Amino acid sequence: MLKKKILLILSILSVAVFAFGCSNNNKSESNQTDNNNNKSVEEPASDDKDSEDNDATNDDSKDKDTSKDTTVSKDSGDKTTNNKKEETNASVFSIDLDNGSLVKNDVKLSSVDASSLYKELINQKVIPSSSLNSFEKKDVEGSTVGFLDVSSSFMNSNLGSDAETLTLDAVAKTFKENLGVSKIKLTVDGKNYESGHIALEENDYL
Repeated sequence: MLKKKILLILSILSVAVFAFGCSNNNKSESNQTDNNNNKSVEEPASDDKDSEDNDATNDDSKDKDTSKDTTVSKDSGDKTTNNKKEETNASVFSIDLDNGSLVKNDVKLSSVDASSLYKELINQKVIPSSSLNSFEKKDVEGSTVGFLDVSSSFMNSNLGSDAETLTLDAVAKTFKENLGVSKIKLTVDGKNYESGHIALEENDYL
């Protein structure tokens, strides 16, 4: 009889423990389910915010890129304008041996000065290839005289007296026409011009 009572008590305790265990499991599963539901509701809101932030960042980046492109284009246009060089009209004289006269040629030069005029006379075969040593303007007895000194290569030509006279006249007239001088004093390496046909003295001008 005692054994039956003990078995009955143990059975009741077992049922109570089992029921209590099931109750705790149900509560745990319920809490997990609630937590999962809460997370699933909140996550989309975070995604929307990130998406909006990314859109704003992309818009700012596009604006900066557009501004940068505009600046580069403007700089390029300025450089193109600065690279344009203006040319000036000048008169360079050559010789016509058949008619024994000078021919006026209108040319365009980047600058009209003694150096550019001398180079153009060489280009047009009026004088042989040589160097311009110096050119300066001086007032002589109320007249503006151009003192032109050239290298000895200037003499490297086998011209007759008429052709040589025309050549010197072409050089002198080219400088007088463009540089505002009334006379030219020609020297070769600092000495008076002298050839087999023509010899210029100290006070001789072209």
